This record gives sequence, C-alpha cells and structure tokens, in this order.
Amino acid sequence: MKINEKLTKQEIADRVGSSREMVARILKDLTIGDYIEVEGRHIILKKKLPESY
Repeated sequence: MKINEKLTKQEIADRVGSSREMVARILKDLTIGDYIEVEGRHIILKKKLPESY
C-alpha cells in the first residue's frame, strides 16, 4: 500500500503530537524491520505493522 499524501517528518509529527526526531527514529526502525519503504516523501507499507506500533 502506498500512502500518496506527501508529508514531511515535521508534518507527521505535528499531526500525531510528537517531535520530528521521534518520527524519524520510528520511520528508520520500521524501514530496518522491512515494514515500510520510504521513497522521497512517499511511504510504502510492505507488511502489517506490529501491534506495538
């Protein structure tokens, strides 16, 4: 599934009430875990996210 809304890390952080740094850390962890792929400002969901997220 590809998320077509082009959001910056700061825009995501503002929407969820977090910091840009925390969003970057979580996106990195999800990328390393092969749950997502980030292409520019697009996020592609590769598999179901773990319950802890």
